[in-house]
Amino acid sequence: MKTLGIILIALSLLVIALYAYGLFFSPYSEIFLKIAVFAIITVVFGIFGWIGYSMVKAPKPKDLKDLEKEIEEVVKGKKGEG
Repeated sequence: MKTLGIILIALSLLVIALYAYGLFFSPYSEIFLKIAVFAIITVVFGIFGWIGYSMVKAPKPKDLKDLEKEIEEVVKGKKGEG
């Protein structure tokens, strides 16, 4: 597991170094910037979309009165057992 962690750290540092070189020292710095901004926007709004989808697909919450009745039934059932 530690080996995988070391590999991930090294890979991250390599990507950061390559991106920094491409952004500051390459004639293609504009494309590096565009790709980075596009990736950030995609991730952020992808997460927003996932949250929205989860909210749409989530079951409707139970009514408080129904929940109280279920709790009372459980409590009465346990009292009858003991």
